[in-house]
Amino acid sequence: MSMISLKKNIIYFILITSSFPAISYQLLFSQNHLTTSLTQKESHKKANFRKKQNSIEKLFKKSLKKNKIPPQQVGVIIANTNEILYQLNAHQDFIPASLIKVFTASTLLDSLSPSLRFTTQFFAENKIHNSTLKGNLYLKGGGDPGFVSESLWSLVNNLKRTGLKKIEGDLIVDDHYFDKERKGARLAYSSHSSYDAPIGALSFNWNTANIYIRPGKIGHPLKITIDPSAHYFFSVENKTKTVKGKNKKNISISRKKDPKESLVVKGYLSTHHPEILIYKNILSPEIWTGWNTIEFLKQRGIDIKGQVKIGHTPRRAVLLAEWQSRPLMEYIKLMMKYSNNFMVEMLVKNMLVKLKGRKGSLKEGLEIIKQHIQKLGISSKEYQLIQASGLSRKNKVKPKQLLKVLKYWLTHPLQPEFESAFPIAGRDGTLKKYFSNKSLTDRVRAKTGSINGVTGLAGYLMTKKEEKIIFVFLFNGPPSLKKRVEKLFQQWIQIALSI
Repeated sequence: MSMISLKKNIIYFILITSSFPAISYQLLFSQNHLTTSLTQKESHKKANFRKKQNSIEKLFKKSLKKNKIPPQQVGVIIANTNEILYQLNAHQDFIPASLIKVFTASTLLDSLSPSLRFTTQFFAENKIHNSTLKGNLYLKGGGDPGFVSESLWSLVNNLKRTGLKKIEGDLIVDDHYFDKERKGARLAYSSHSSYDAPIGALSFNWNTANIYIRPGKIGHPLKITIDPSAHYFFSVENKTKTVKGKNKKNISISRKKDPKESLVVKGYLSTHHPEILIYKNILSPEIWTGWNTIEFLKQRGIDIKGQVKIGHTPRRAVLLAEWQSRPLMEYIKLMMKYSNNFMVEMLVKNMLVKLKGRKGSLKEGLEIIKQHIQKLGISSKEYQLIQASGLSRKNKVKPKQLLKVLKYWLTHPLQPEFESAFPIAGRDGTLKKYFSNKSLTDRVRAKTGSINGVTGLAGYLMTKKEEKIIFVFLFNGPPSLKKRVEKLFQQWIQIALSI
């Protein structure tokens, strides 16, 4: 609008209002009335919100006192999509345990395509002639964290269709896609448990052996079966016995490496005791994968004369068969829903390969996570990330930082995918049996966290009024309080449900 037009409009307005003062007064009255009405509504809204905050604070503190949990050992922050409803020690550092996986999942989904797949391949230098391969068969790992029996069976079937029946060389296993670090900064001690399995670019069945043990005849050794293959182990010493009685059990499995990995099984089971299953991680992922591959080849009628050896796939080698994994998104779901530590470190190494084109490394993969967290406005000086799955007690985060990550995804294009990775109350993962109150079924999606003296719960809640709530609960204190803390968290969720 030109200055001349503006002046004409002003003069016209003055003439009209001076000629019709009643109209001028009504216009001014209406404007003042509208402003007053809006101010009153805003004031009323703020008063209601403060009332809600005070009510939540009162109920949370009452529940904390009732369960006899020291307030200084708890970190809490709960918010709707816009404002914080209640917080306690939200700026304090806590060991997060598996809640750190929220950082890891956020980085993975924000950095890589959810449809990304990982490839495991068979190569050979020579051509197959008369169903025979003269020379070595190469098995090259591509960092697939979910390469399990079904995957290997499919890969071997793909190789079978080439017409191969006989291999006159060795099986060379190549896991050079990653560096040689098998474990990050996890536990302060070495564990044989499946949750502490070593990682490698060529891994199989979470690098864990399934050891089945059942009774034999009274006075005779127990029957031991290793699935899928016992050929990896140099020996399995059976120092067990079947005894009289009901439900008697005392089994221990130790490991020795002299010169190769062996197992020693000791103890007893009573005659009618059900079969038991014990999971034990292995030490050499590529050798473990190799021996299981030979077993699968034989089952499909492919004979191999040689042994399993470690090596590189030659550049001139020709691809014979390959297997592509499930999409990355499915692995993120498994990582979050079942708190799979093995999968976390495999995916962290993969990030470096996919984003930087360098050999997979946990240390450098952690730097990618830190860069992502920096992008969200959280300085690396404000938290401590030593290990990405949560096994390290040196990890330190503040509840408000976890809340910030959770809120970041509310407006992200992949928000549905991110939230779908969390366990669903009463349905799956670590929340399937977490809540005793059935009214919470389907209303809570949250990550659990638990190591000795640490309990955590963080995620999303849909209230009865269909309002989305974001929450972070963390406890660092005596392990003896774990049950009471979990009960406390359930009570807090129940309070939040009625907001």
